[in-house]
Amino acid sequence: MAEVAVLKTLFQRELLLAFRNKSQLLNPILFFLITVSLFPLATDPSAQTLHLLGPGVIAVAALLATLLSIDGLLQHDYRTGCLEQWLLSSHELSYLIFIKLSAAWLVLAAPLVLVAPCVALFYQLSSSTLLVMVLTLLPTTLLLVALCGVGAAFTVGLRQANLLLPLLVLPLAVPCLIFASQTLLASQLGLPIVACLSLLTGFALLGFIAAPFIIAAVLRIGLV
Repeated sequence: MAEVAVLKTLFQRELLLAFRNKSQLLNPILFFLITVSLFPLATDPSAQTLHLLGPGVIAVAALLATLLSIDGLLQHDYRTGCLEQWLLSSHELSYLIFIKLSAAWLVLAAPLVLVAPCVALFYQLSSSTLLVMVLTLLPTTLLLVALCGVGAAFTVGLRQANLLLPLLVLPLAVPCLIFASQTLLASQLGLPIVACLSLLTGFALLGFIAAPFIIAAVLRIGLV
């Protein structure tokens, strides 16, 4: 019960810190909206072209917006000494990291999933594709947050962490983007999407569960 109470308190703390910093919440959403809405203006505005480009643009914009919002995931706790306290505490570090990642996804990535169907109207996507988009972005953003968390653990404490983080995360995120864009494209073409969506969801759950243990091991090596 004491462990659950600590995890609940940590979750509430992460939410409180996030909502105190309004710019941290709004900047990724604004970046996502601007990127997705301006892209059709620079390409052929025909419906066929927008249908083909839409899934890839939305997936890449979601990745970049996640990177923009998650680059300081561990930096604040490192500067304030929270990470050292977590290492010295009797609570399992991986559990604490899992709560932190969950709060980060809920506050920073989940709004992108809610906003995506609105901006997808610029690409003249059908209503069925909008539903598939939400189902695709849920595991996609979950996996992206996990990858960004691992990258943040490797770069925590470094002066140029905000520059190194994309170099670490982008190569790992390429398969995720391919699965996400291909799932949306298959939905538009009327092809089966269960296989792609199942694989994407499985990889996302596996990555999100494994990420806290990887991050905890990296922090123990880097900070102890």
